[in-house]
Amino acid sequence: MAGVYMGQAAQVRFSCSAFATVSSRNRAHQFADTFVIHTSHLCGRSGDRNPNSYTESLRIRRTQRVDFSRWSYKGEAWDRFSLSKHSRGLRASTTVMAAVTREPVGPGQESVWDYPRPPALEKVAEKIKILFNGEKIAETTNAYRVLETSHPPVYYIPATDVTMEHLSKAAGSSHCEWKGDATWWTLTVGAKTAENVAWSYETPTEAFLPVKGYLAFYAGPMDACYVGEEQAQPQPGNFYGGWVTSKIVGPFKGGPGSWGW
Repeated sequence: MAGVYMGQAAQVRFSCSAFATVSSRNRAHQFADTFVIHTSHLCGRSGDRNPNSYTESLRIRRTQRVDFSRWSYKGEAWDRFSLSKHSRGLRASTTVMAAVTREPVGPGQESVWDYPRPPALEKVAEKIKILFNGEKIAETTNAYRVLETSHPPVYYIPATDVTMEHLSKAAGSSHCEWKGDATWWTLTVGAKTAENVAWSYETPTEAFLPVKGYLAFYAGPMDACYVGEEQAQPQPGNFYGGWVTSKIVGPFKGGPGSWGW
């Protein structure tokens, strides 16, 4: 994607939703795979995000570098932009100009910055196990994981390997531009309840049909979530549902200053 691009408009697909339209006063700019932007916008609920968090009204101002080499891209670009974005009734303005420094990758590790966008679906070799309030909620060797740029993997478990009697459908839904409409689930074991702690795609897009009806869980509210023999940690923040293990390196989206990654 390196080179000189001419014109007056561009389209860039952002993870936070839909498309951004780009315009500039300048006619040309030497455009590399990585550049720096300043952003200030309202985030809409989309994808694997907890509706309880409901941060779609949160206005965020930050500075960061974004690697577009793995992003969907169409059009042209220059050195200064004024972006206008519309998604599900929410508006966002972004002004192009802090940087993402990739953590070093050791033997047997993966960087989330090598994951693609649109995200990829991959069969999991390790056993996945979830414990909640002293009980085993799920255990499977038939899980899938979703790999997306800047995110630790999200694990999807067949409903047949989940103790569904402890789950009830929650009110509301959310939409992921890649996977479709998500159904949310509340988990109750004994006197302990975790609301909107799991989600599934009952009618997913074609690319994600293999995980139709599978469930993904937030790691934070659980007693423990295991990938193989290792206990996974939750993705930073309370918005996304990735699981972090020692095999995965970031930095990860979800923490302060990362919303535009």
